[in-house]
Amino acid sequence: MEQNRRMSSPAKRVPLLIALVVAAVFAHAAVPGPDAARICVLAERLPERPGTPGVSPADRVHWNRLAATPEGRSIIANAERVLSSPIPELPDALYLEFAKGDGNRSRYEERYFARRARLDGLMLAEALEGKGRFLDGIAHLVEAILEEKSWTVPAHDRKLDCFEGRRPLVKLFSTQRAWTLAYAVDWFGDRLPSALVARIRGECRRRIIEPHLAACRSPDQVDALGEEWFFGTGNWTAVCHAGCVGTALILVPDRMERAEILEGAERAMPFFLGGFTPDGYCSEGMSYWNYGFGNYVALVRLAMRATDGFVTFGAETSHAARIAAYGHAYQLEPGLSPLFADGGGNLPLLLAAQVAEMWPAAMPARAKGCPILCGNMINYESAEFPTPSGPVANCAAVDSRSFTLKAFGETSPKGEALPPTTRFDDAQVWFMRNTGDRGLSIAVKGGHNAEKHNHNDVGSYCLAQNGVILAGDVGREPYTRRTFSSRRYESDVLNSFGHPVPRIGGGLQKTGRQSAAHVLGTRFSADEDEVKIDLAGAYACPALVSAVRTVRLDRTANVVVIRDRIVFSRPTILDVPFTTYAARELTADGWTLSRERGKARVSATVIGGDWRWKVEELDNSRPEKPHRVAVSFDGPVTEAEVVFRFEAIP
Repeated sequence: MEQNRRMSSPAKRVPLLIALVVAAVFAHAAVPGPDAARICVLAERLPERPGTPGVSPADRVHWNRLAATPEGRSIIANAERVLSSPIPELPDALYLEFAKGDGNRSRYEERYFARRARLDGLMLAEALEGKGRFLDGIAHLVEAILEEKSWTVPAHDRKLDCFEGRRPLVKLFSTQRAWTLAYAVDWFGDRLPSALVARIRGECRRRIIEPHLAACRSPDQVDALGEEWFFGTGNWTAVCHAGCVGTALILVPDRMERAEILEGAERAMPFFLGGFTPDGYCSEGMSYWNYGFGNYVALVRLAMRATDGFVTFGAETSHAARIAAYGHAYQLEPGLSPLFADGGGNLPLLLAAQVAEMWPAAMPARAKGCPILCGNMINYESAEFPTPSGPVANCAAVDSRSFTLKAFGETSPKGEALPPTTRFDDAQVWFMRNTGDRGLSIAVKGGHNAEKHNHNDVGSYCLAQNGVILAGDVGREPYTRRTFSSRRYESDVLNSFGHPVPRIGGGLQKTGRQSAAHVLGTRFSADEDEVKIDLAGAYACPALVSAVRTVRLDRTANVVVIRDRIVFSRPTILDVPFTTYAARELTADGWTLSRERGKARVSATVIGGDWRWKVEELDNSRPEKPHRVAVSFDGPVTEAEVVFRFEAIP
């Protein structure tokens, strides 16, 4: 492997990338160590001086043109409002709530993210206007961030090592804090106090660059060094490497050190890409694809710009192209994605534009038309402490739009409309759409219960109409100390109770890779789609023989039918639910579901024994509460069939 690492041509390095992608699918084989020869090659490709890749604010022709756009004027106006408001405070007591209090993480994070968002917005406004009006506000925010005991969030500092000064932690948000500060130096370093610029350089060096260099040099020690994400397969790997590389390319004067950090990311990205199924599916959901793959896109763009296209991090592979296509494909309707896992969220316009530029076949042609300043902006009016809406800081996102890259793979853009069917057969996720008037669309998942950001949700679905989720998966809970602990599945929206799947023998689905669906068949046509899977493997009930779920979309009738046929070797208790956020009204014909612009009727046909409706509120720790509406059998059954028929209401 070390010899293979010495190949300098990106094309020749593709076999290695593929090999590492395959290796990453399995439980961490020996991780590759640094390649001194490759580091020297990369150093030769890097510019002698560090700096951002795009157009400096000193180029007033470019920035004045952006400032004259409606988006530019809005950013400046928003920054004016923020300038007059106080910097959100981050007292120690708020940080300690997670480790020593009630486990809440949102109260600290709200203010923590607001600081970076405000700094980001003020820097963009100053770059656009160029008059110095926002420099004092930038300096004050930078000083506040430099004074923070920890640049990471409490949830990533469980032992308080960073907060109590034992060591800095290179984590998701600390790397992005450094990256944003690096932009402050590059864009305004000659206009900010020299002592402040020196402090930024020193703190970024101490908190991020030095500990990350240690991890790059000692791959077998990444866990001990607090960089367990280094060779991971989830979003952290792309996000943290992007922040480290972005900071280094801007701030680190030593070209060999910049090359070391770049080479470390080269070794890591195949593992990140290996975290997606062969068909490009992201089990973390849309919001985490936005975040993880969005940072990967930013990293590729930075590296290609810095090395004149020499470093690509595998973006030229067909696997990367399939991952890129996920963002458009993972929509029930335009702008509406399922709530599987801890996902939810929608595709940011700016990320869509970047993906369309790099992989044209992955996105509709119109995605390229997104204005440079649009799609990743901060909404200052939606909350007291606004936060960025895109996967990377706005400064970095806008900066990367100021240059173009050669496209990878096919150059014909994807069609504008979503197709009737999208299949992720490797992941066992299928989208069946009806694009007609008030058409019902449904996404169904089989999969297993050891996915990233896992919910115990084998057999779950999301049913949509007219821009809203009417029934099915209710999504995640707000993150607390419990969420990522051994107590995760105490939550009734993370375990299977809060999902539209049966409760069998009074028990819920098991956790683990072996708790999986078995695909019995799929059928797709112009008029009708159908998926049939057996859920029995997800349950520990000894009496369970089979639990076959058939989901069918009839486009002509605009009807979705979900049929569960469950067989036991001896009488066993059973209930079969659907879950929903919609308002409900029970009539002789079944339930009427209404939510915003969506409206449908759901009726039940039940065979196997006497039953009744049982409605229970689900505690998702949010103001809007979903409900579990179940066909509950009065006594044990040996064979049962429950059919839910969802019919659109005109």
